[in-house]
Amino acid sequence: MDMYGDNSNMVKKFRLVIWNCAQGLQSKYSLLLDLAPDIAIVPECADQATLSKKAPDFKFNQMLWTGLNKNKGLGVFSFDQTKIESVAIEDNQGYLFLPVKVIGSINLNLLAVWAFNHRNPLPESSKITTAEVITKYKNFLGAPASVVAGDFNHNPIWDALIPRHKFRDTLKVLAGIGMSSAYHDLTKEEFGKESAATFYWQRKLNQPYHIDYAFLTKDLKSASQQFKIGSPDQYLCHSDHMPICLDIYY
Repeated sequence: MDMYGDNSNMVKKFRLVIWNCAQGLQSKYSLLLDLAPDIAIVPECADQATLSKKAPDFKFNQMLWTGLNKNKGLGVFSFDQTKIESVAIEDNQGYLFLPVKVIGSINLNLLAVWAFNHRNPLPESSKITTAEVITKYKNFLGAPASVVAGDFNHNPIWDALIPRHKFRDTLKVLAGIGMSSAYHDLTKEEFGKESAATFYWQRKLNQPYHIDYAFLTKDLKSASQQFKIGSPDQYLCHSDHMPICLDIYY
């Protein structure tokens, strides 16, 4: 894994994993468990009933899920002693976003993301942007320890192509509530000029993009962190997205 950040003086950590599994989590869950998450955000996973039937040995503490297709939605999992609680979903909240309260060694408010942007399958009247969704959850994300994370399916390099769904607009809203990207804070790289990919279009090594993110509030940013991106040598045969591990030390 590519690794950014330092944990040399810390002994305890909270690990958030983001991995769009490209469906079929029932046959890949061991890869997720190997990453030892406290919380995992997993786009393209089946709902709990389907997973329980197809992968009865997949053990986790709790799961929350949203989606229109039982085989392909957005899941948030907790493991070990960490717990999650559902939060009331805003009306017309876009597709797909899942607000969750995390209770564990670190307590935080989490908005999990699998953004479809201009490919949103909802009726036209319900199609709102990622920036607009985050604005709807502004109060929820105003808690001192909050995270917005997942597969945003976007990068500023495409803003001119889909002007209604500019990623710069999402960044502006996040900055307005005091949130910034863990990867970019640690690497000091500019958005759109990332040296590390989280996604390989059509699983082609010559088509790398950075479209998965974790945005943190200042209380979490003040803690020591490590940000790790999985290697395509290990994961590309399983998904076009590489898993991300964000470790917060305390």
